[in-house]
Amino acid sequence: MATRKNPIILDEETAGVGDASPVDAPAIFDAPSAAPDERPAPQKMSGASRFLLWSAGGLASALLINAVWGFVLDMMARGTIWGQVALVSVGLFFVAVIVFAISEWRAYARLSRMTALQAEAQSALTAQNLAQLSALIPKLRALYRDRMAVQGAADHRLQSVEDVLDADLRMGVIETAFLEGLDAQARAEVAQATRRVASVTALVPMGSLDMVISFWINLRMIRRVAEIYGGRAGTFGAMRLARSVIAQLVATGAIALGDDLLSSTLGGSLAGKLSRRFGEGVLNGAMTARLGVIAMQLCRPLPFHALPRPALRSVLSEAFSGLFTGSKG
Repeated sequence: MATRKNPIILDEETAGVGDASPVDAPAIFDAPSAAPDERPAPQKMSGASRFLLWSAGGLASALLINAVWGFVLDMMARGTIWGQVALVSVGLFFVAVIVFAISEWRAYARLSRMTALQAEAQSALTAQNLAQLSALIPKLRALYRDRMAVQGAADHRLQSVEDVLDADLRMGVIETAFLEGLDAQARAEVAQATRRVASVTALVPMGSLDMVISFWINLRMIRRVAEIYGGRAGTFGAMRLARSVIAQLVATGAIALGDDLLSSTLGGSLAGKLSRRFGEGVLNGAMTARLGVIAMQLCRPLPFHALPRPALRSVLSEAFSGLFTGSKG
């Protein structure tokens, strides 16, 4: 038997609540979601870690030099012609090391210059500073002084840039003038590397070998993207840039690519027909495409503003269109 509920008694203070209109209710605001560009940046190496690495490198270099010099002295003490050959070879080796170090330092400085330009452009855009935006033009001209195609496009599109009085629009004009063609070249390089990694993974039977080849292709792609934008990264500069790209990839949480992405890119029926090895190739290629998109974002002298940031699905579609044309029939 159900129990009878007591009546509800309303106080006088609540009288008239039923007469209130929903229009008069206070607005409810959701907490703002974090923008894609506001993700926490990857942590840099601490000073103690850098000091430890430099100390270990210095110790290893000292031991190597001491061993080589001892070998040369031993060969010369024997009074043979091989002692002189060893001395000349060591001298040439150290000259080559000095030349290589100078080249790497110049490449590293050029990459740092690109990073500084991007930070300066972002600061000017945030402050809506027209003069600071215009100051970027001669710096970009100096960066691309040997690129006649870029200079020609910039001369044509920057004729009336000073008449643009809106900071966002002026930034868009500058970005389009210098980087529209370079973005297309970088995107084509990323698509080509994606196709190569997918093909290597699918065709090479040895897992360790395809890992080495894929790593080399990814490193070469990052270096080529930097060169397209004017970075000209050296060996160590490319490795440093690759480390930054991978750190950014992990920080954005994009290291996991699901089957839904591949299905939407290649088509559900086609993705279901792929063999296991071919599916691994597609996944590795998708990871290469993601690395390439992040490399474009980091190597650009200007941030993406008016020109669209490359979408991962469109890059994958461009990269895999040639591979799967025959399979669709």
